[in-house]
Amino acid sequence: MAEVTFPEELGGDGLVVSGDANPATGLGAGGHRVRLVPAFQGVVAMARTAVEKAALAKELAEAAAADRKQTGLDRVATGQNLDATAADREQTGLDRQATAGNAAATKADREQTALDRTATGENAQTTAADRKQTGLDRTETVQNAEASSADRKQTALDRIAAGENAEETNADRQQTGRDREASAGSARAAAAIVDMLQTAFRGQRVGIEIIAHRGFRGVSIQNTLLALTTCIDGGADSLEFDVQMTMDGVPVLFHDNEMSALTSGAGSIAEHTWDWIRGKRYLLADDTAYDGVGIPALAEVLAYIQHTQCRFYPEIKNYRTPADIDAYVSAIQEAGLSALCCWQSFIPSDLERVRELDASCEVGFLSSSADQASLEALADQASQHLPASLLLKTTSVSTQPGIVGYARARGVDVGVWTVDMRAQRQQMERLGVTRLMCDLNVRG
Repeated sequence: MAEVTFPEELGGDGLVVSGDANPATGLGAGGHRVRLVPAFQGVVAMARTAVEKAALAKELAEAAAADRKQTGLDRVATGQNLDATAADREQTGLDRQATAGNAAATKADREQTALDRTATGENAQTTAADRKQTGLDRTETVQNAEASSADRKQTALDRIAAGENAEETNADRQQTGRDREASAGSARAAAAIVDMLQTAFRGQRVGIEIIAHRGFRGVSIQNTLLALTTCIDGGADSLEFDVQMTMDGVPVLFHDNEMSALTSGAGSIAEHTWDWIRGKRYLLADDTAYDGVGIPALAEVLAYIQHTQCRFYPEIKNYRTPADIDAYVSAIQEAGLSALCCWQSFIPSDLERVRELDASCEVGFLSSSADQASLEALADQASQHLPASLLLKTTSVSTQPGIVGYARARGVDVGVWTVDMRAQRQQMERLGVTRLMCDLNVRG
């Protein structure tokens, strides 16, 4: 027979209910009237207990889960702590070893300290000496600094001197070569003649220099631009022409003192303006290639020489005042042609003035003298204004051939005027003259 017990541990009251007619427990035979309600009360009580226990169990479960999670973290931390502890233990072992080592070192230091204290007394004495020496060293350092400053200044001066010495050395080397070539005379003369010859033949033929006197005046209208350009094209090495100054200060090419013998004008160049002079024509030019050609300005000729770079020999003719010479020289310098120019004059003071104004050009001392003493005096004078040359009449050289060697021994070259025949050329060549001013081309 079925029987239900409502145990106290589950929330019941210990009531036992059966389905029989047992008067103590059964529901049959009217027993339900007494036991049914208490049985329901037991069910409810047990249900309440079950709910409460379930809630408590849930709380316990959640707490347990949290605890488990924390326990896992704790275990991880514990593992890390174990590792740290092991490391600490290892470090502790090392520290102990180090401590032992330090203890030994400390003992050695103490021993060393004792030794140092002994040495300190000795060092104190040495230090005093060192301090004294340091004071001396500082004094010496200041002196050395002053000496160094002086040395630097001296070095700068030495460098400047070295540069000057280098230039002098270079000049000396060049000078040595020139001295070997010179037959006699001073070093200055030897240097000058080599420079002069190198300049004279720059861009020209080596050997004889054919100088077109007034533009080969024997076959042209002299001192015209057409004559000068034609003779260079025809084989001349250099140009020779005369320069005068107009009334209004324009340098022009013209030889004579008076215009009427050669042109349609009259009077001197200095008496007329450039506009008036440029309108005049040469009398012998009619019905020739020179028909209509007039007197050229120096500037026109210089423009042509800048193009051809030929050597040229302008002669200083009539001038209003010596200041006109300054204007002539300035025109050559401004054209950049000083190194190709040999100014010539019969008046030595003219050439001295040129040399004061321009150290790059050559000066040519003209003379028709046949006196050896006069020619030697002129060569001596020219040697004071190098680079310089004697430009002599052919008869002067043929009469006094010794002047060639005399002049060259002083650094002064020799040229002649005028050579119009091949026989004259050959004679001058035999005498050692290589600069030939010609009215005709005698090269062939």
